[in-house]
Amino acid sequence: MARIGTSWSRIQPGDIITFNYKSKNSTKQRLQTILVLNPKWYIVVDNERRFTLIGLKLAEQRVRTIKEASKVVSQIFNRLGTLEAIDEKKDIYRVVMKSQDLFWGGTKRNVYKRVRYLLGKEPIYRSYDWEQARKSAVFYESLPLPAGLKNRILGRRTGPSGERVL
Repeated sequence: MARIGTSWSRIQPGDIITFNYKSKNSTKQRLQTILVLNPKWYIVVDNERRFTLIGLKLAEQRVRTIKEASKVVSQIFNRLGTLEAIDEKKDIYRVVMKSQDLFWGGTKRNVYKRVRYLLGKEPIYRSYDWEQARKSAVFYESLPLPAGLKNRILGRRTGPSGERVL
């Protein structure tokens, strides 16, 4: 799987990113792949202001967290917006969220409610401590897509056997 390095300040809602993160319950850092919903969300905990990174967890240590992942993930992407290629050759994409779902650099709460029923009992909604997450490097992660879906995203027309039609 291909990656492109980036910085935390460039992360936007809809990006598919990978970074190392150590949770409260584990002793090791694990590779997390998420679809970003809010890159820097402000919360108050014990009268202390904190920032969190909120997203839908797609994989941990390169193991998918959703059963029947490709079907569910493509349905989630369709609900949230449209896919846009960051790097077509490396299969790196971002979900361009609908403008009515965005505010102040993040997504509204109704975005998660819209995809919640697709997830069933899959607990993939995650929040990460911003200060701890940004200590590690962040990468745009590749997302392997079937040829038909990839061509539809990029606006190409294909024939029945997958060849390009002009």
